[in-house]
Amino acid sequence: MFWTCPNCNREFHNTNQPHSCVITPIEKHFAKTLPSVQQLYNQLIQQVENFGVIRIASVKNAILISNRTTFLACKLSKTYLILEFFLDHEEDLFPVYKTVRISKRRVVHFVKLQSEEELDNQLLVWLKSSYELIAKG
Repeated sequence: MFWTCPNCNREFHNTNQPHSCVITPIEKHFAKTLPSVQQLYNQLIQQVENFGVIRIASVKNAILISNRTTFLACKLSKTYLILEFFLDHEEDLFPVYKTVRISKRRVVHFVKLQSEEELDNQLLVWLKSSYELIAKG
C-alpha cells in the first residue's frame, strides 16, 4: 500500500515520508547538458526497465527511479550522470567513488557515469541488486 502526497501526488511507501514536492519537467534537467548525457540517460533507463516495473519522478535536483521506493537517483552535470543507488554491503570497486552507510542494511553508492562503455555488466548487476533490495523492503 502506498501513501500519496496531497501536495505533489507522488506515491510513497511510508505515510508522510519526507520528500521534495518540487516537480520539475525532465527536459529541464537536460537543458544545460551535452546531448550525449541525455543519450546515456536514455540507455540507462532502457537497461533498468529490464528489471521490472519502474516509476520515474523528476524533482528539483534529481531524476528518481523507483519500484516500491527509490532505488536509483540520477543527478546531471554538463558532461556526465551521477548515479546514487543502494546495496546491502559496501563495494569499493571502480567506478564507485563514494559510499555512505545509512543503516545496518543500506549503503548508498555513488558512481560517475560518462560513457556507454561505463554502463557495463558490473554496474547493471549493482543496479539490479538495488532494485531487488528495495523491492524486498
